[in-house]
Amino acid sequence: VLMNNKGAALRERAVLTYNQNVKSTDPNVKVAAFTKVKADLGEAAATYNASLQILKNAQPGDIADPNIKASQTATALRGVSDSFRLMSQTEQVDDTKLEIAKTVIPEYIAAETDATRKEQAKMIMGDIYRVTGDAENAIAEYRKVLVDSPNNLDAMAGLGLSLVNQ
Repeated sequence: VLMNNKGAALRERAVLTYNQNVKSTDPNVKVAAFTKVKADLGEAAATYNASLQILKNAQPGDIADPNIKASQTATALRGVSDSFRLMSQTEQVDDTKLEIAKTVIPEYIAAETDATRKEQAKMIMGDIYRVTGDAENAIAEYRKVLVDSPNNLDAMAGLGLSLVNQ
């Protein structure tokens, strides 16, 4: 619970910092703020991932109520996914945390029951790869989205940008 709360606090601080500085006309202020945003979102993803690892490694009896474990696991999975969504939207992707995204976002997709959220999560990987300049993997991820949702305009746009970048 504490790790998930820390992840949420870091994510919210990143959003607040971004919103307060996105319209700044001073490039030095903007760069400093976006550096903080990138660090906070990366640390939020890592913190949620640490929560997941604690939950996965819990021994029988460590968590008395299985509903709490399920709830906190779902919170951590959503937290990682949302942190990476914000990284891609703000174009502040922490490259050192990409392995977390590659591991946890597919877990989140498998666990998510809401079709809209599942589709949004599938887009995150394509967006992350596009923002980091990995056109080949971005293309593959956007194509996966388009298999399930052939009319997804965001996937089409991401695919088009990635093809141009390639």
